[in-house]
Amino acid sequence: YKGPQPESIDWRNFCAEIEHVFQTPNLEKDPLIEPDVYVPDSTVAQNHLSVEVAKTVDNAIVKIADKVRQRRLQLLPMFNDFDETHRLSVSQNQFRRVLMTLDLADMLTEKEWSCLYCKYRHPLGVVDNINYQAFVDDVYTAAGIDPRTP
Repeated sequence: YKGPQPESIDWRNFCAEIEHVFQTPNLEKDPLIEPDVYVPDSTVAQNHLSVEVAKTVDNAIVKIADKVRQRRLQLLPMFNDFDETHRLSVSQNQFRRVLMTLDLADMLTEKEWSCLYCKYRHPLGVVDNINYQAFVDDVYTAAGIDPRTP
């Protein structure tokens, strides 16, 4: 954003880039354009997994997604019941309890459980919670359901 003079700033370009984060530029000139929706990176994307763990998680997600598709299960309301602070995370015990309540826990081995915990780990202070929103999105995507459709 260096301006034409040595110690100046091109303020117009700087402001245009900052505003680009919050709105679609020139929307008034082309009103039929679909504005981009900003989706922040999930904390799950920062969890680096080995190839073996990633394959195990993918297999577990496919197993769960098959049951969800067959029985048309709504996962999000059950997780919301446990999420009192609306941080989109629950404890590991609550995560397992929700899947047990929905009769999805019996098909997973302990190795698959620990791999799921590793992938959807969401550190909250000194406690490792589970990011259930990312889990639900992945399950719905694997089931062929639009994750954001009620």
